[in-house]
Amino acid sequence: MVIGEAWYSGLGATGGPITTRLEDGTFTRLREISVSYSFRGGWVRKLGGIEQIDVKVSGRNLGLWTRYSGLDPEINLGGAQNANRGIDWFNAPLSRSWVVQATLHH
Repeated sequence: MVIGEAWYSGLGATGGPITTRLEDGTFTRLREISVSYSFRGGWVRKLGGIEQIDVKVSGRNLGLWTRYSGLDPEINLGGAQNANRGIDWFNAPLSRSWVVQATLHH
Protein backbone atom coordinates (compact mmCIF):
# COMPACT_ATOMS: atom_id res chain seq x y z
CA MET A 1 0.00 0.00 0.00
CA VAL A 2 1.21 3.49 -0.82
CA ILE A 3 1.83 5.76 2.17
CA GLY A 4 -1.16 8.08 2.64
CA GLU A 5 -3.55 5.85 0.69
CA ALA A 6 -5.33 4.49 3.78
CA TRP A 7 -7.58 7.55 4.12
CA TYR A 8 -9.63 6.48 1.11
CA SER A 9 -9.00 2.73 0.88
CA GLY A 10 -9.27 1.70 4.54
CA LEU A 11 -11.77 2.33 7.28
CA GLY A 12 -11.07 6.06 7.05
CA ALA A 13 -13.08 6.29 3.84
CA THR A 14 -16.35 5.24 5.46
CA GLY A 15 -15.59 6.05 9.08
CA GLY A 16 -15.98 2.42 10.11
CA PRO A 17 -17.45 -0.86 8.95
CA ILE A 18 -20.42 -0.28 6.67
CA THR A 19 -22.90 -1.81 9.15
CA THR A 20 -22.10 0.92 11.67
CA ARG A 21 -22.77 3.68 9.16
CA LEU A 22 -26.31 2.81 8.06
CA GLU A 23 -28.95 5.32 9.10
CA ASP A 24 -32.48 6.42 8.31
CA GLY A 25 -32.53 8.65 5.24
CA THR A 26 -36.17 9.75 5.60
CA PHE A 27 -36.62 13.42 4.73
CA THR A 28 -39.05 16.14 3.70
CA ARG A 29 -37.87 18.73 1.20
CA LEU A 30 -39.40 21.96 -0.07
CA ARG A 31 -38.25 21.22 -3.61
CA GLU A 32 -39.83 24.08 -5.55
CA ILE A 33 -42.21 26.95 -5.01
CA SER A 34 -43.38 29.65 -7.43
CA VAL A 35 -45.47 32.76 -6.95
CA SER A 36 -46.66 34.91 -9.85
CA TYR A 37 -48.82 37.96 -10.29
CA SER A 38 -50.08 39.93 -13.31
CA PHE A 39 -50.28 43.72 -13.10
CA ARG A 40 -52.88 45.41 -15.33
CA GLY A 41 -54.50 48.79 -15.28
CA GLY A 42 -53.97 52.47 -15.85
CA TRP A 43 -50.57 52.80 -14.16
CA VAL A 44 -49.17 49.95 -16.31
CA ARG A 45 -50.33 51.61 -19.55
CA LYS A 46 -48.56 54.82 -18.48
CA LEU A 47 -45.24 52.96 -18.80
CA GLY A 48 -45.19 53.42 -22.57
CA GLY A 49 -47.77 51.25 -24.27
CA ILE A 50 -47.42 48.24 -21.99
CA GLU A 51 -50.73 46.44 -21.37
CA GLN A 52 -49.66 43.94 -18.73
CA ILE A 53 -46.64 43.00 -16.58
CA ASP A 54 -46.28 39.44 -15.33
CA VAL A 55 -43.88 38.93 -12.40
CA LYS A 56 -42.80 35.50 -11.16
CA VAL A 57 -40.48 34.45 -8.32
CA SER A 58 -39.40 30.81 -8.03
CA GLY A 59 -37.16 29.03 -5.56
CA ARG A 60 -35.68 25.51 -5.60
CA ASN A 61 -34.42 23.41 -2.67
CA LEU A 62 -35.44 25.98 -0.06
CA GLY A 63 -35.82 23.64 2.89
CA LEU A 64 -34.73 20.19 4.08
CA TRP A 65 -36.02 18.51 7.24
CA THR A 66 -34.28 15.27 8.22
CA ARG A 67 -32.47 13.48 11.01
CA TYR A 68 -29.85 12.32 8.52
CA SER A 69 -26.39 13.27 9.78
CA GLY A 70 -24.89 14.00 6.34
CA LEU A 71 -25.42 16.99 4.10
CA ASP A 72 -28.24 15.58 1.97
CA PRO A 73 -30.03 12.20 2.07
CA GLU A 74 -30.44 12.29 -1.73
CA ILE A 75 -26.66 12.23 -2.19
CA ASN A 76 -25.44 9.84 -4.88
CA LEU A 77 -21.68 9.61 -5.43
CA GLY A 78 -22.00 7.63 -8.66
CA GLY A 79 -24.42 9.91 -10.50
CA ALA A 80 -26.80 7.98 -12.73
CA GLN A 81 -25.28 4.57 -12.02
CA ASN A 82 -26.72 2.58 -9.13
CA ALA A 83 -23.43 1.12 -7.88
CA ASN A 84 -22.63 3.97 -5.47
CA ARG A 85 -26.11 4.97 -4.32
CA GLY A 86 -26.12 6.13 -0.72
CA ILE A 87 -22.36 6.65 -0.51
CA ASP A 88 -21.92 10.01 1.14
CA TRP A 89 -18.41 11.43 0.96
CA PHE A 90 -16.75 13.91 -1.43
CA ASN A 91 -20.26 15.07 -2.40
CA ALA A 92 -22.03 18.41 -2.41
CA PRO A 93 -25.70 18.87 -1.46
CA LEU A 94 -28.26 20.11 -3.97
CA SER A 95 -27.92 23.84 -4.50
CA ARG A 96 -30.51 26.41 -3.48
CA SER A 97 -31.56 28.77 -6.27
CA TRP A 98 -33.88 31.71 -6.93
CA VAL A 99 -35.29 32.96 -10.23
CA VAL A 100 -37.05 36.29 -10.75
CA GLN A 101 -38.83 36.80 -14.07
CA ALA A 102 -40.70 39.77 -15.49
CA THR A 103 -42.62 39.68 -18.77
CA LEU A 104 -43.90 42.83 -20.47
CA HIS A 105 -46.91 42.56 -22.80
CA HIS A 106 -47.41 45.27 -25.43
